[in-house]
Amino acid sequence: MLLPKYFQSKLSYFKWANGLLLILSWLIQIFRVTLGPIQPLRTLWVLLLFSFAYAIILDLPYVLKPHLETPRLLQISLDCQVVFCLYVLILLLFPQALDTAYLDNSQAGLGIIFSLLGVPMPYIRPNGLYGIRLPWTKNSTEIWEKTNILGARLLLVIGVVSLLVGSVQAKWFLMSLMIGVIILCAATTAYAHHLAQP
Repeated sequence: MLLPKYFQSKLSYFKWANGLLLILSWLIQIFRVTLGPIQPLRTLWVLLLFSFAYAIILDLPYVLKPHLETPRLLQISLDCQVVFCLYVLILLLFPQALDTAYLDNSQAGLGIIFSLLGVPMPYIRPNGLYGIRLPWTKNSTEIWEKTNILGARLLLVIGVVSLLVGSVQAKWFLMSLMIGVIILCAATTAYAHHLAQP
């Protein structure tokens, strides 16, 4: 649900694109290609982690098939492919953002965690722990779902942007994250309030 419904029929395109991008990343690493921002990583650890994550994402529909309906399963698969596509593009174009030296720093890790926190939000039922919990979302399942879809999309963008900003200038990371959280709170509150109006 990170992308509009139009993209749900494009799941196979994302699978192929992600596979090709991952192969391209490996070729850049093996042949030590340097072309502008495209550079090989200092270690193979991040690339191995991406390969493992891609294998899990490809296997996920088969693991979840007995537990979920087909439309929901396709949505979850697409969301995982979209997030993977974003991060493999970052790996190709801004490898310093995901390099292991930067992952030792909590800033890069926090950006990744922020973006991944939003992925399950559209699929969680109303509860007291996780999701956009506002008076309007507690009173309506429909408002809960729509607001959490918006929250998930914003969290993904906030996490990716703060990761990129933090890799360029570490002192801007917290500022970008705080601005993103303020936008998240304001946008989801205004949206839930708007949906609750008769």
